[in-house]
Amino acid sequence: MESTNDLFNMILANGQPSPETFFLVLSRMKEKGQLEDVVRESKRALTLFPHDLQIRRLLAEAYFDLGRTSQAEEEIGRVTEQITHLVSAYKFQARILQSQGKESEAARVLQFYLMHHANDEEALQFMDTLRPQHEMPIPAEDALEEMAISDRKGLLEIATPTLAEIYFDQGQLSEAIEIYEKVVSQNPDDTHSKQRLEDLKAMAQAEQRVMEDKEKVNVMRQKKEKLLSVLNAWQDNIRENLGRSASSA
Repeated sequence: MESTNDLFNMILANGQPSPETFFLVLSRMKEKGQLEDVVRESKRALTLFPHDLQIRRLLAEAYFDLGRTSQAEEEIGRVTEQITHLVSAYKFQARILQSQGKESEAARVLQFYLMHHANDEEALQFMDTLRPQHEMPIPAEDALEEMAISDRKGLLEIATPTLAEIYFDQGQLSEAIEIYEKVVSQNPDDTHSKQRLEDLKAMAQAEQRVMEDKEKVNVMRQKKEKLLSVLNAWQDNIRENLGRSASSA
C-alpha cells in the first residue's frame, strides 16, 4: 500500500496538479481520518496555491478535529478575510446585470455585497436606483435579516464542524445544531460530530428548561401580586365598612 507521501510525490512527478486535484485527494484523506497527513499536505499544497479557499478551509477543519483550535481559528480567519476581499465582485456583477436590464437580479446580487459593506454610500445609492420608484426603501434591519436567512441556507450547503463552532462561539446555538445535523447526515460515521451534536442539543434543552422555569416563576409572581392586590382591596373595604358602623353607633 502506497504511503501518503508516495501518492503526493507521484502527483507532483506528473506535472503540477490543479488545486482541484489536491482538494479531492486531501478530502479523501480526511474522510479516512488521516488528519495529520491532511495538515502536512494541505500546507504543502498551499505553497503552490496560497489563495485557494477550499484547501485552506480543509486545513482549518483538520486542525479543529485534531483539537488545535487556535490554528483552526487562524486558518479560517484567512479564508473569511479573502472572502471579504473578493466580495466586491458582487458590486461589479450588479453593474453588469443592470447594464443588461436585469435590475431585479442586480439588486439581489448587490444585497450580498451590502451585507459585508453596509456603509458603502455609493452601493446604497446604487441600490436605490434599482428599486421601482413606488416602492419604499427596505429598512436596513429587515434587509440584513433577509440576507442572513439566505446566507445561512447557503452555508448549510457547505456545512462543516468548523462552521458550526463559529456559530456556537457567536452564541447562535440553534444555528450550530442545525449545521451539525447537516454534517452528521452527510457523514454518518463522524463520531466526533455526533457527540458534539448531542452535547449541543443537551445544552439547548437545559437552556429551554431554564427559560421555562423563569416563565413559571414570573407567572407565579404575577398571580401572587394579583392575589395581594385583591386582598388589599378587601381589607380596605372592611376598614371602610367598620368605620361607617362606628360612626352610625
